[in-house]
Amino acid sequence: MMRFVHITLALVTCSGIVATLSAWNHQRPLLAEHGELVDQVGRLDVESPDRLYFARLATDQPLHFAWRTRIPEDLDVRFICQTLFGSSSSSNSSNKTETILRWRARFTDTGMQSYFKSGSGSSTSSTGNEKLVRFLEANADRLEVTDACAEDPCSLAPEAVLTLLTVRVPEDMKQEVIDTLGENSPLLDQPVVVIRVGTPQAYADEAFQNAKQGGGNR
Repeated sequence: MMRFVHITLALVTCSGIVATLSAWNHQRPLLAEHGELVDQVGRLDVESPDRLYFARLATDQPLHFAWRTRIPEDLDVRFICQTLFGSSSSSNSSNKTETILRWRARFTDTGMQSYFKSGSGSSTSSTGNEKLVRFLEANADRLEVTDACAEDPCSLAPEAVLTLLTVRVPEDMKQEVIDTLGENSPLLDQPVVVIRVGTPQAYADEAFQNAKQGGGNR
């Protein structure tokens, strides 16, 4: 009888060790990513655990943007990326509260590729419009960039929507666009990229307010 008890205790102990090791293996990459983030921008000062936080990370190219993000646990947040040639969205489907949000344009011999990553989700889109691609590549560092968190880390209340990034052609470049790409070029009235962040409820409330204001202007 005692032998059976000892064997049972040994099995329980082994199961506990295996579970602990499994949990550690799952947490290790998350801890490594968090350590990388701390090394780059330090620790985020979280004044309210209910708010979303963003801190801009340094990159080495004009059309490469990245942010360290902190999302309250169990909060459903949607990241929407709209570019000249497509749109994508993703949510924080994983339980990670801190991660990296990134958008990058890559120029190749055959076109331009847009890469968007938010947490565990990512998407790509591309265009082969040669004249448009070469114009953007040659003038990437002249585009107008509006980054909500460019100078200092910023935060967002769950009931609000944040336009985190907008990249567009500035007014003083539009004549060059017309001369090079024509009067119908989408660069004249559309941003190269817009990234927005918010909860589904915040987007719905925003859409309702926009519709209400639009109806009032009729």
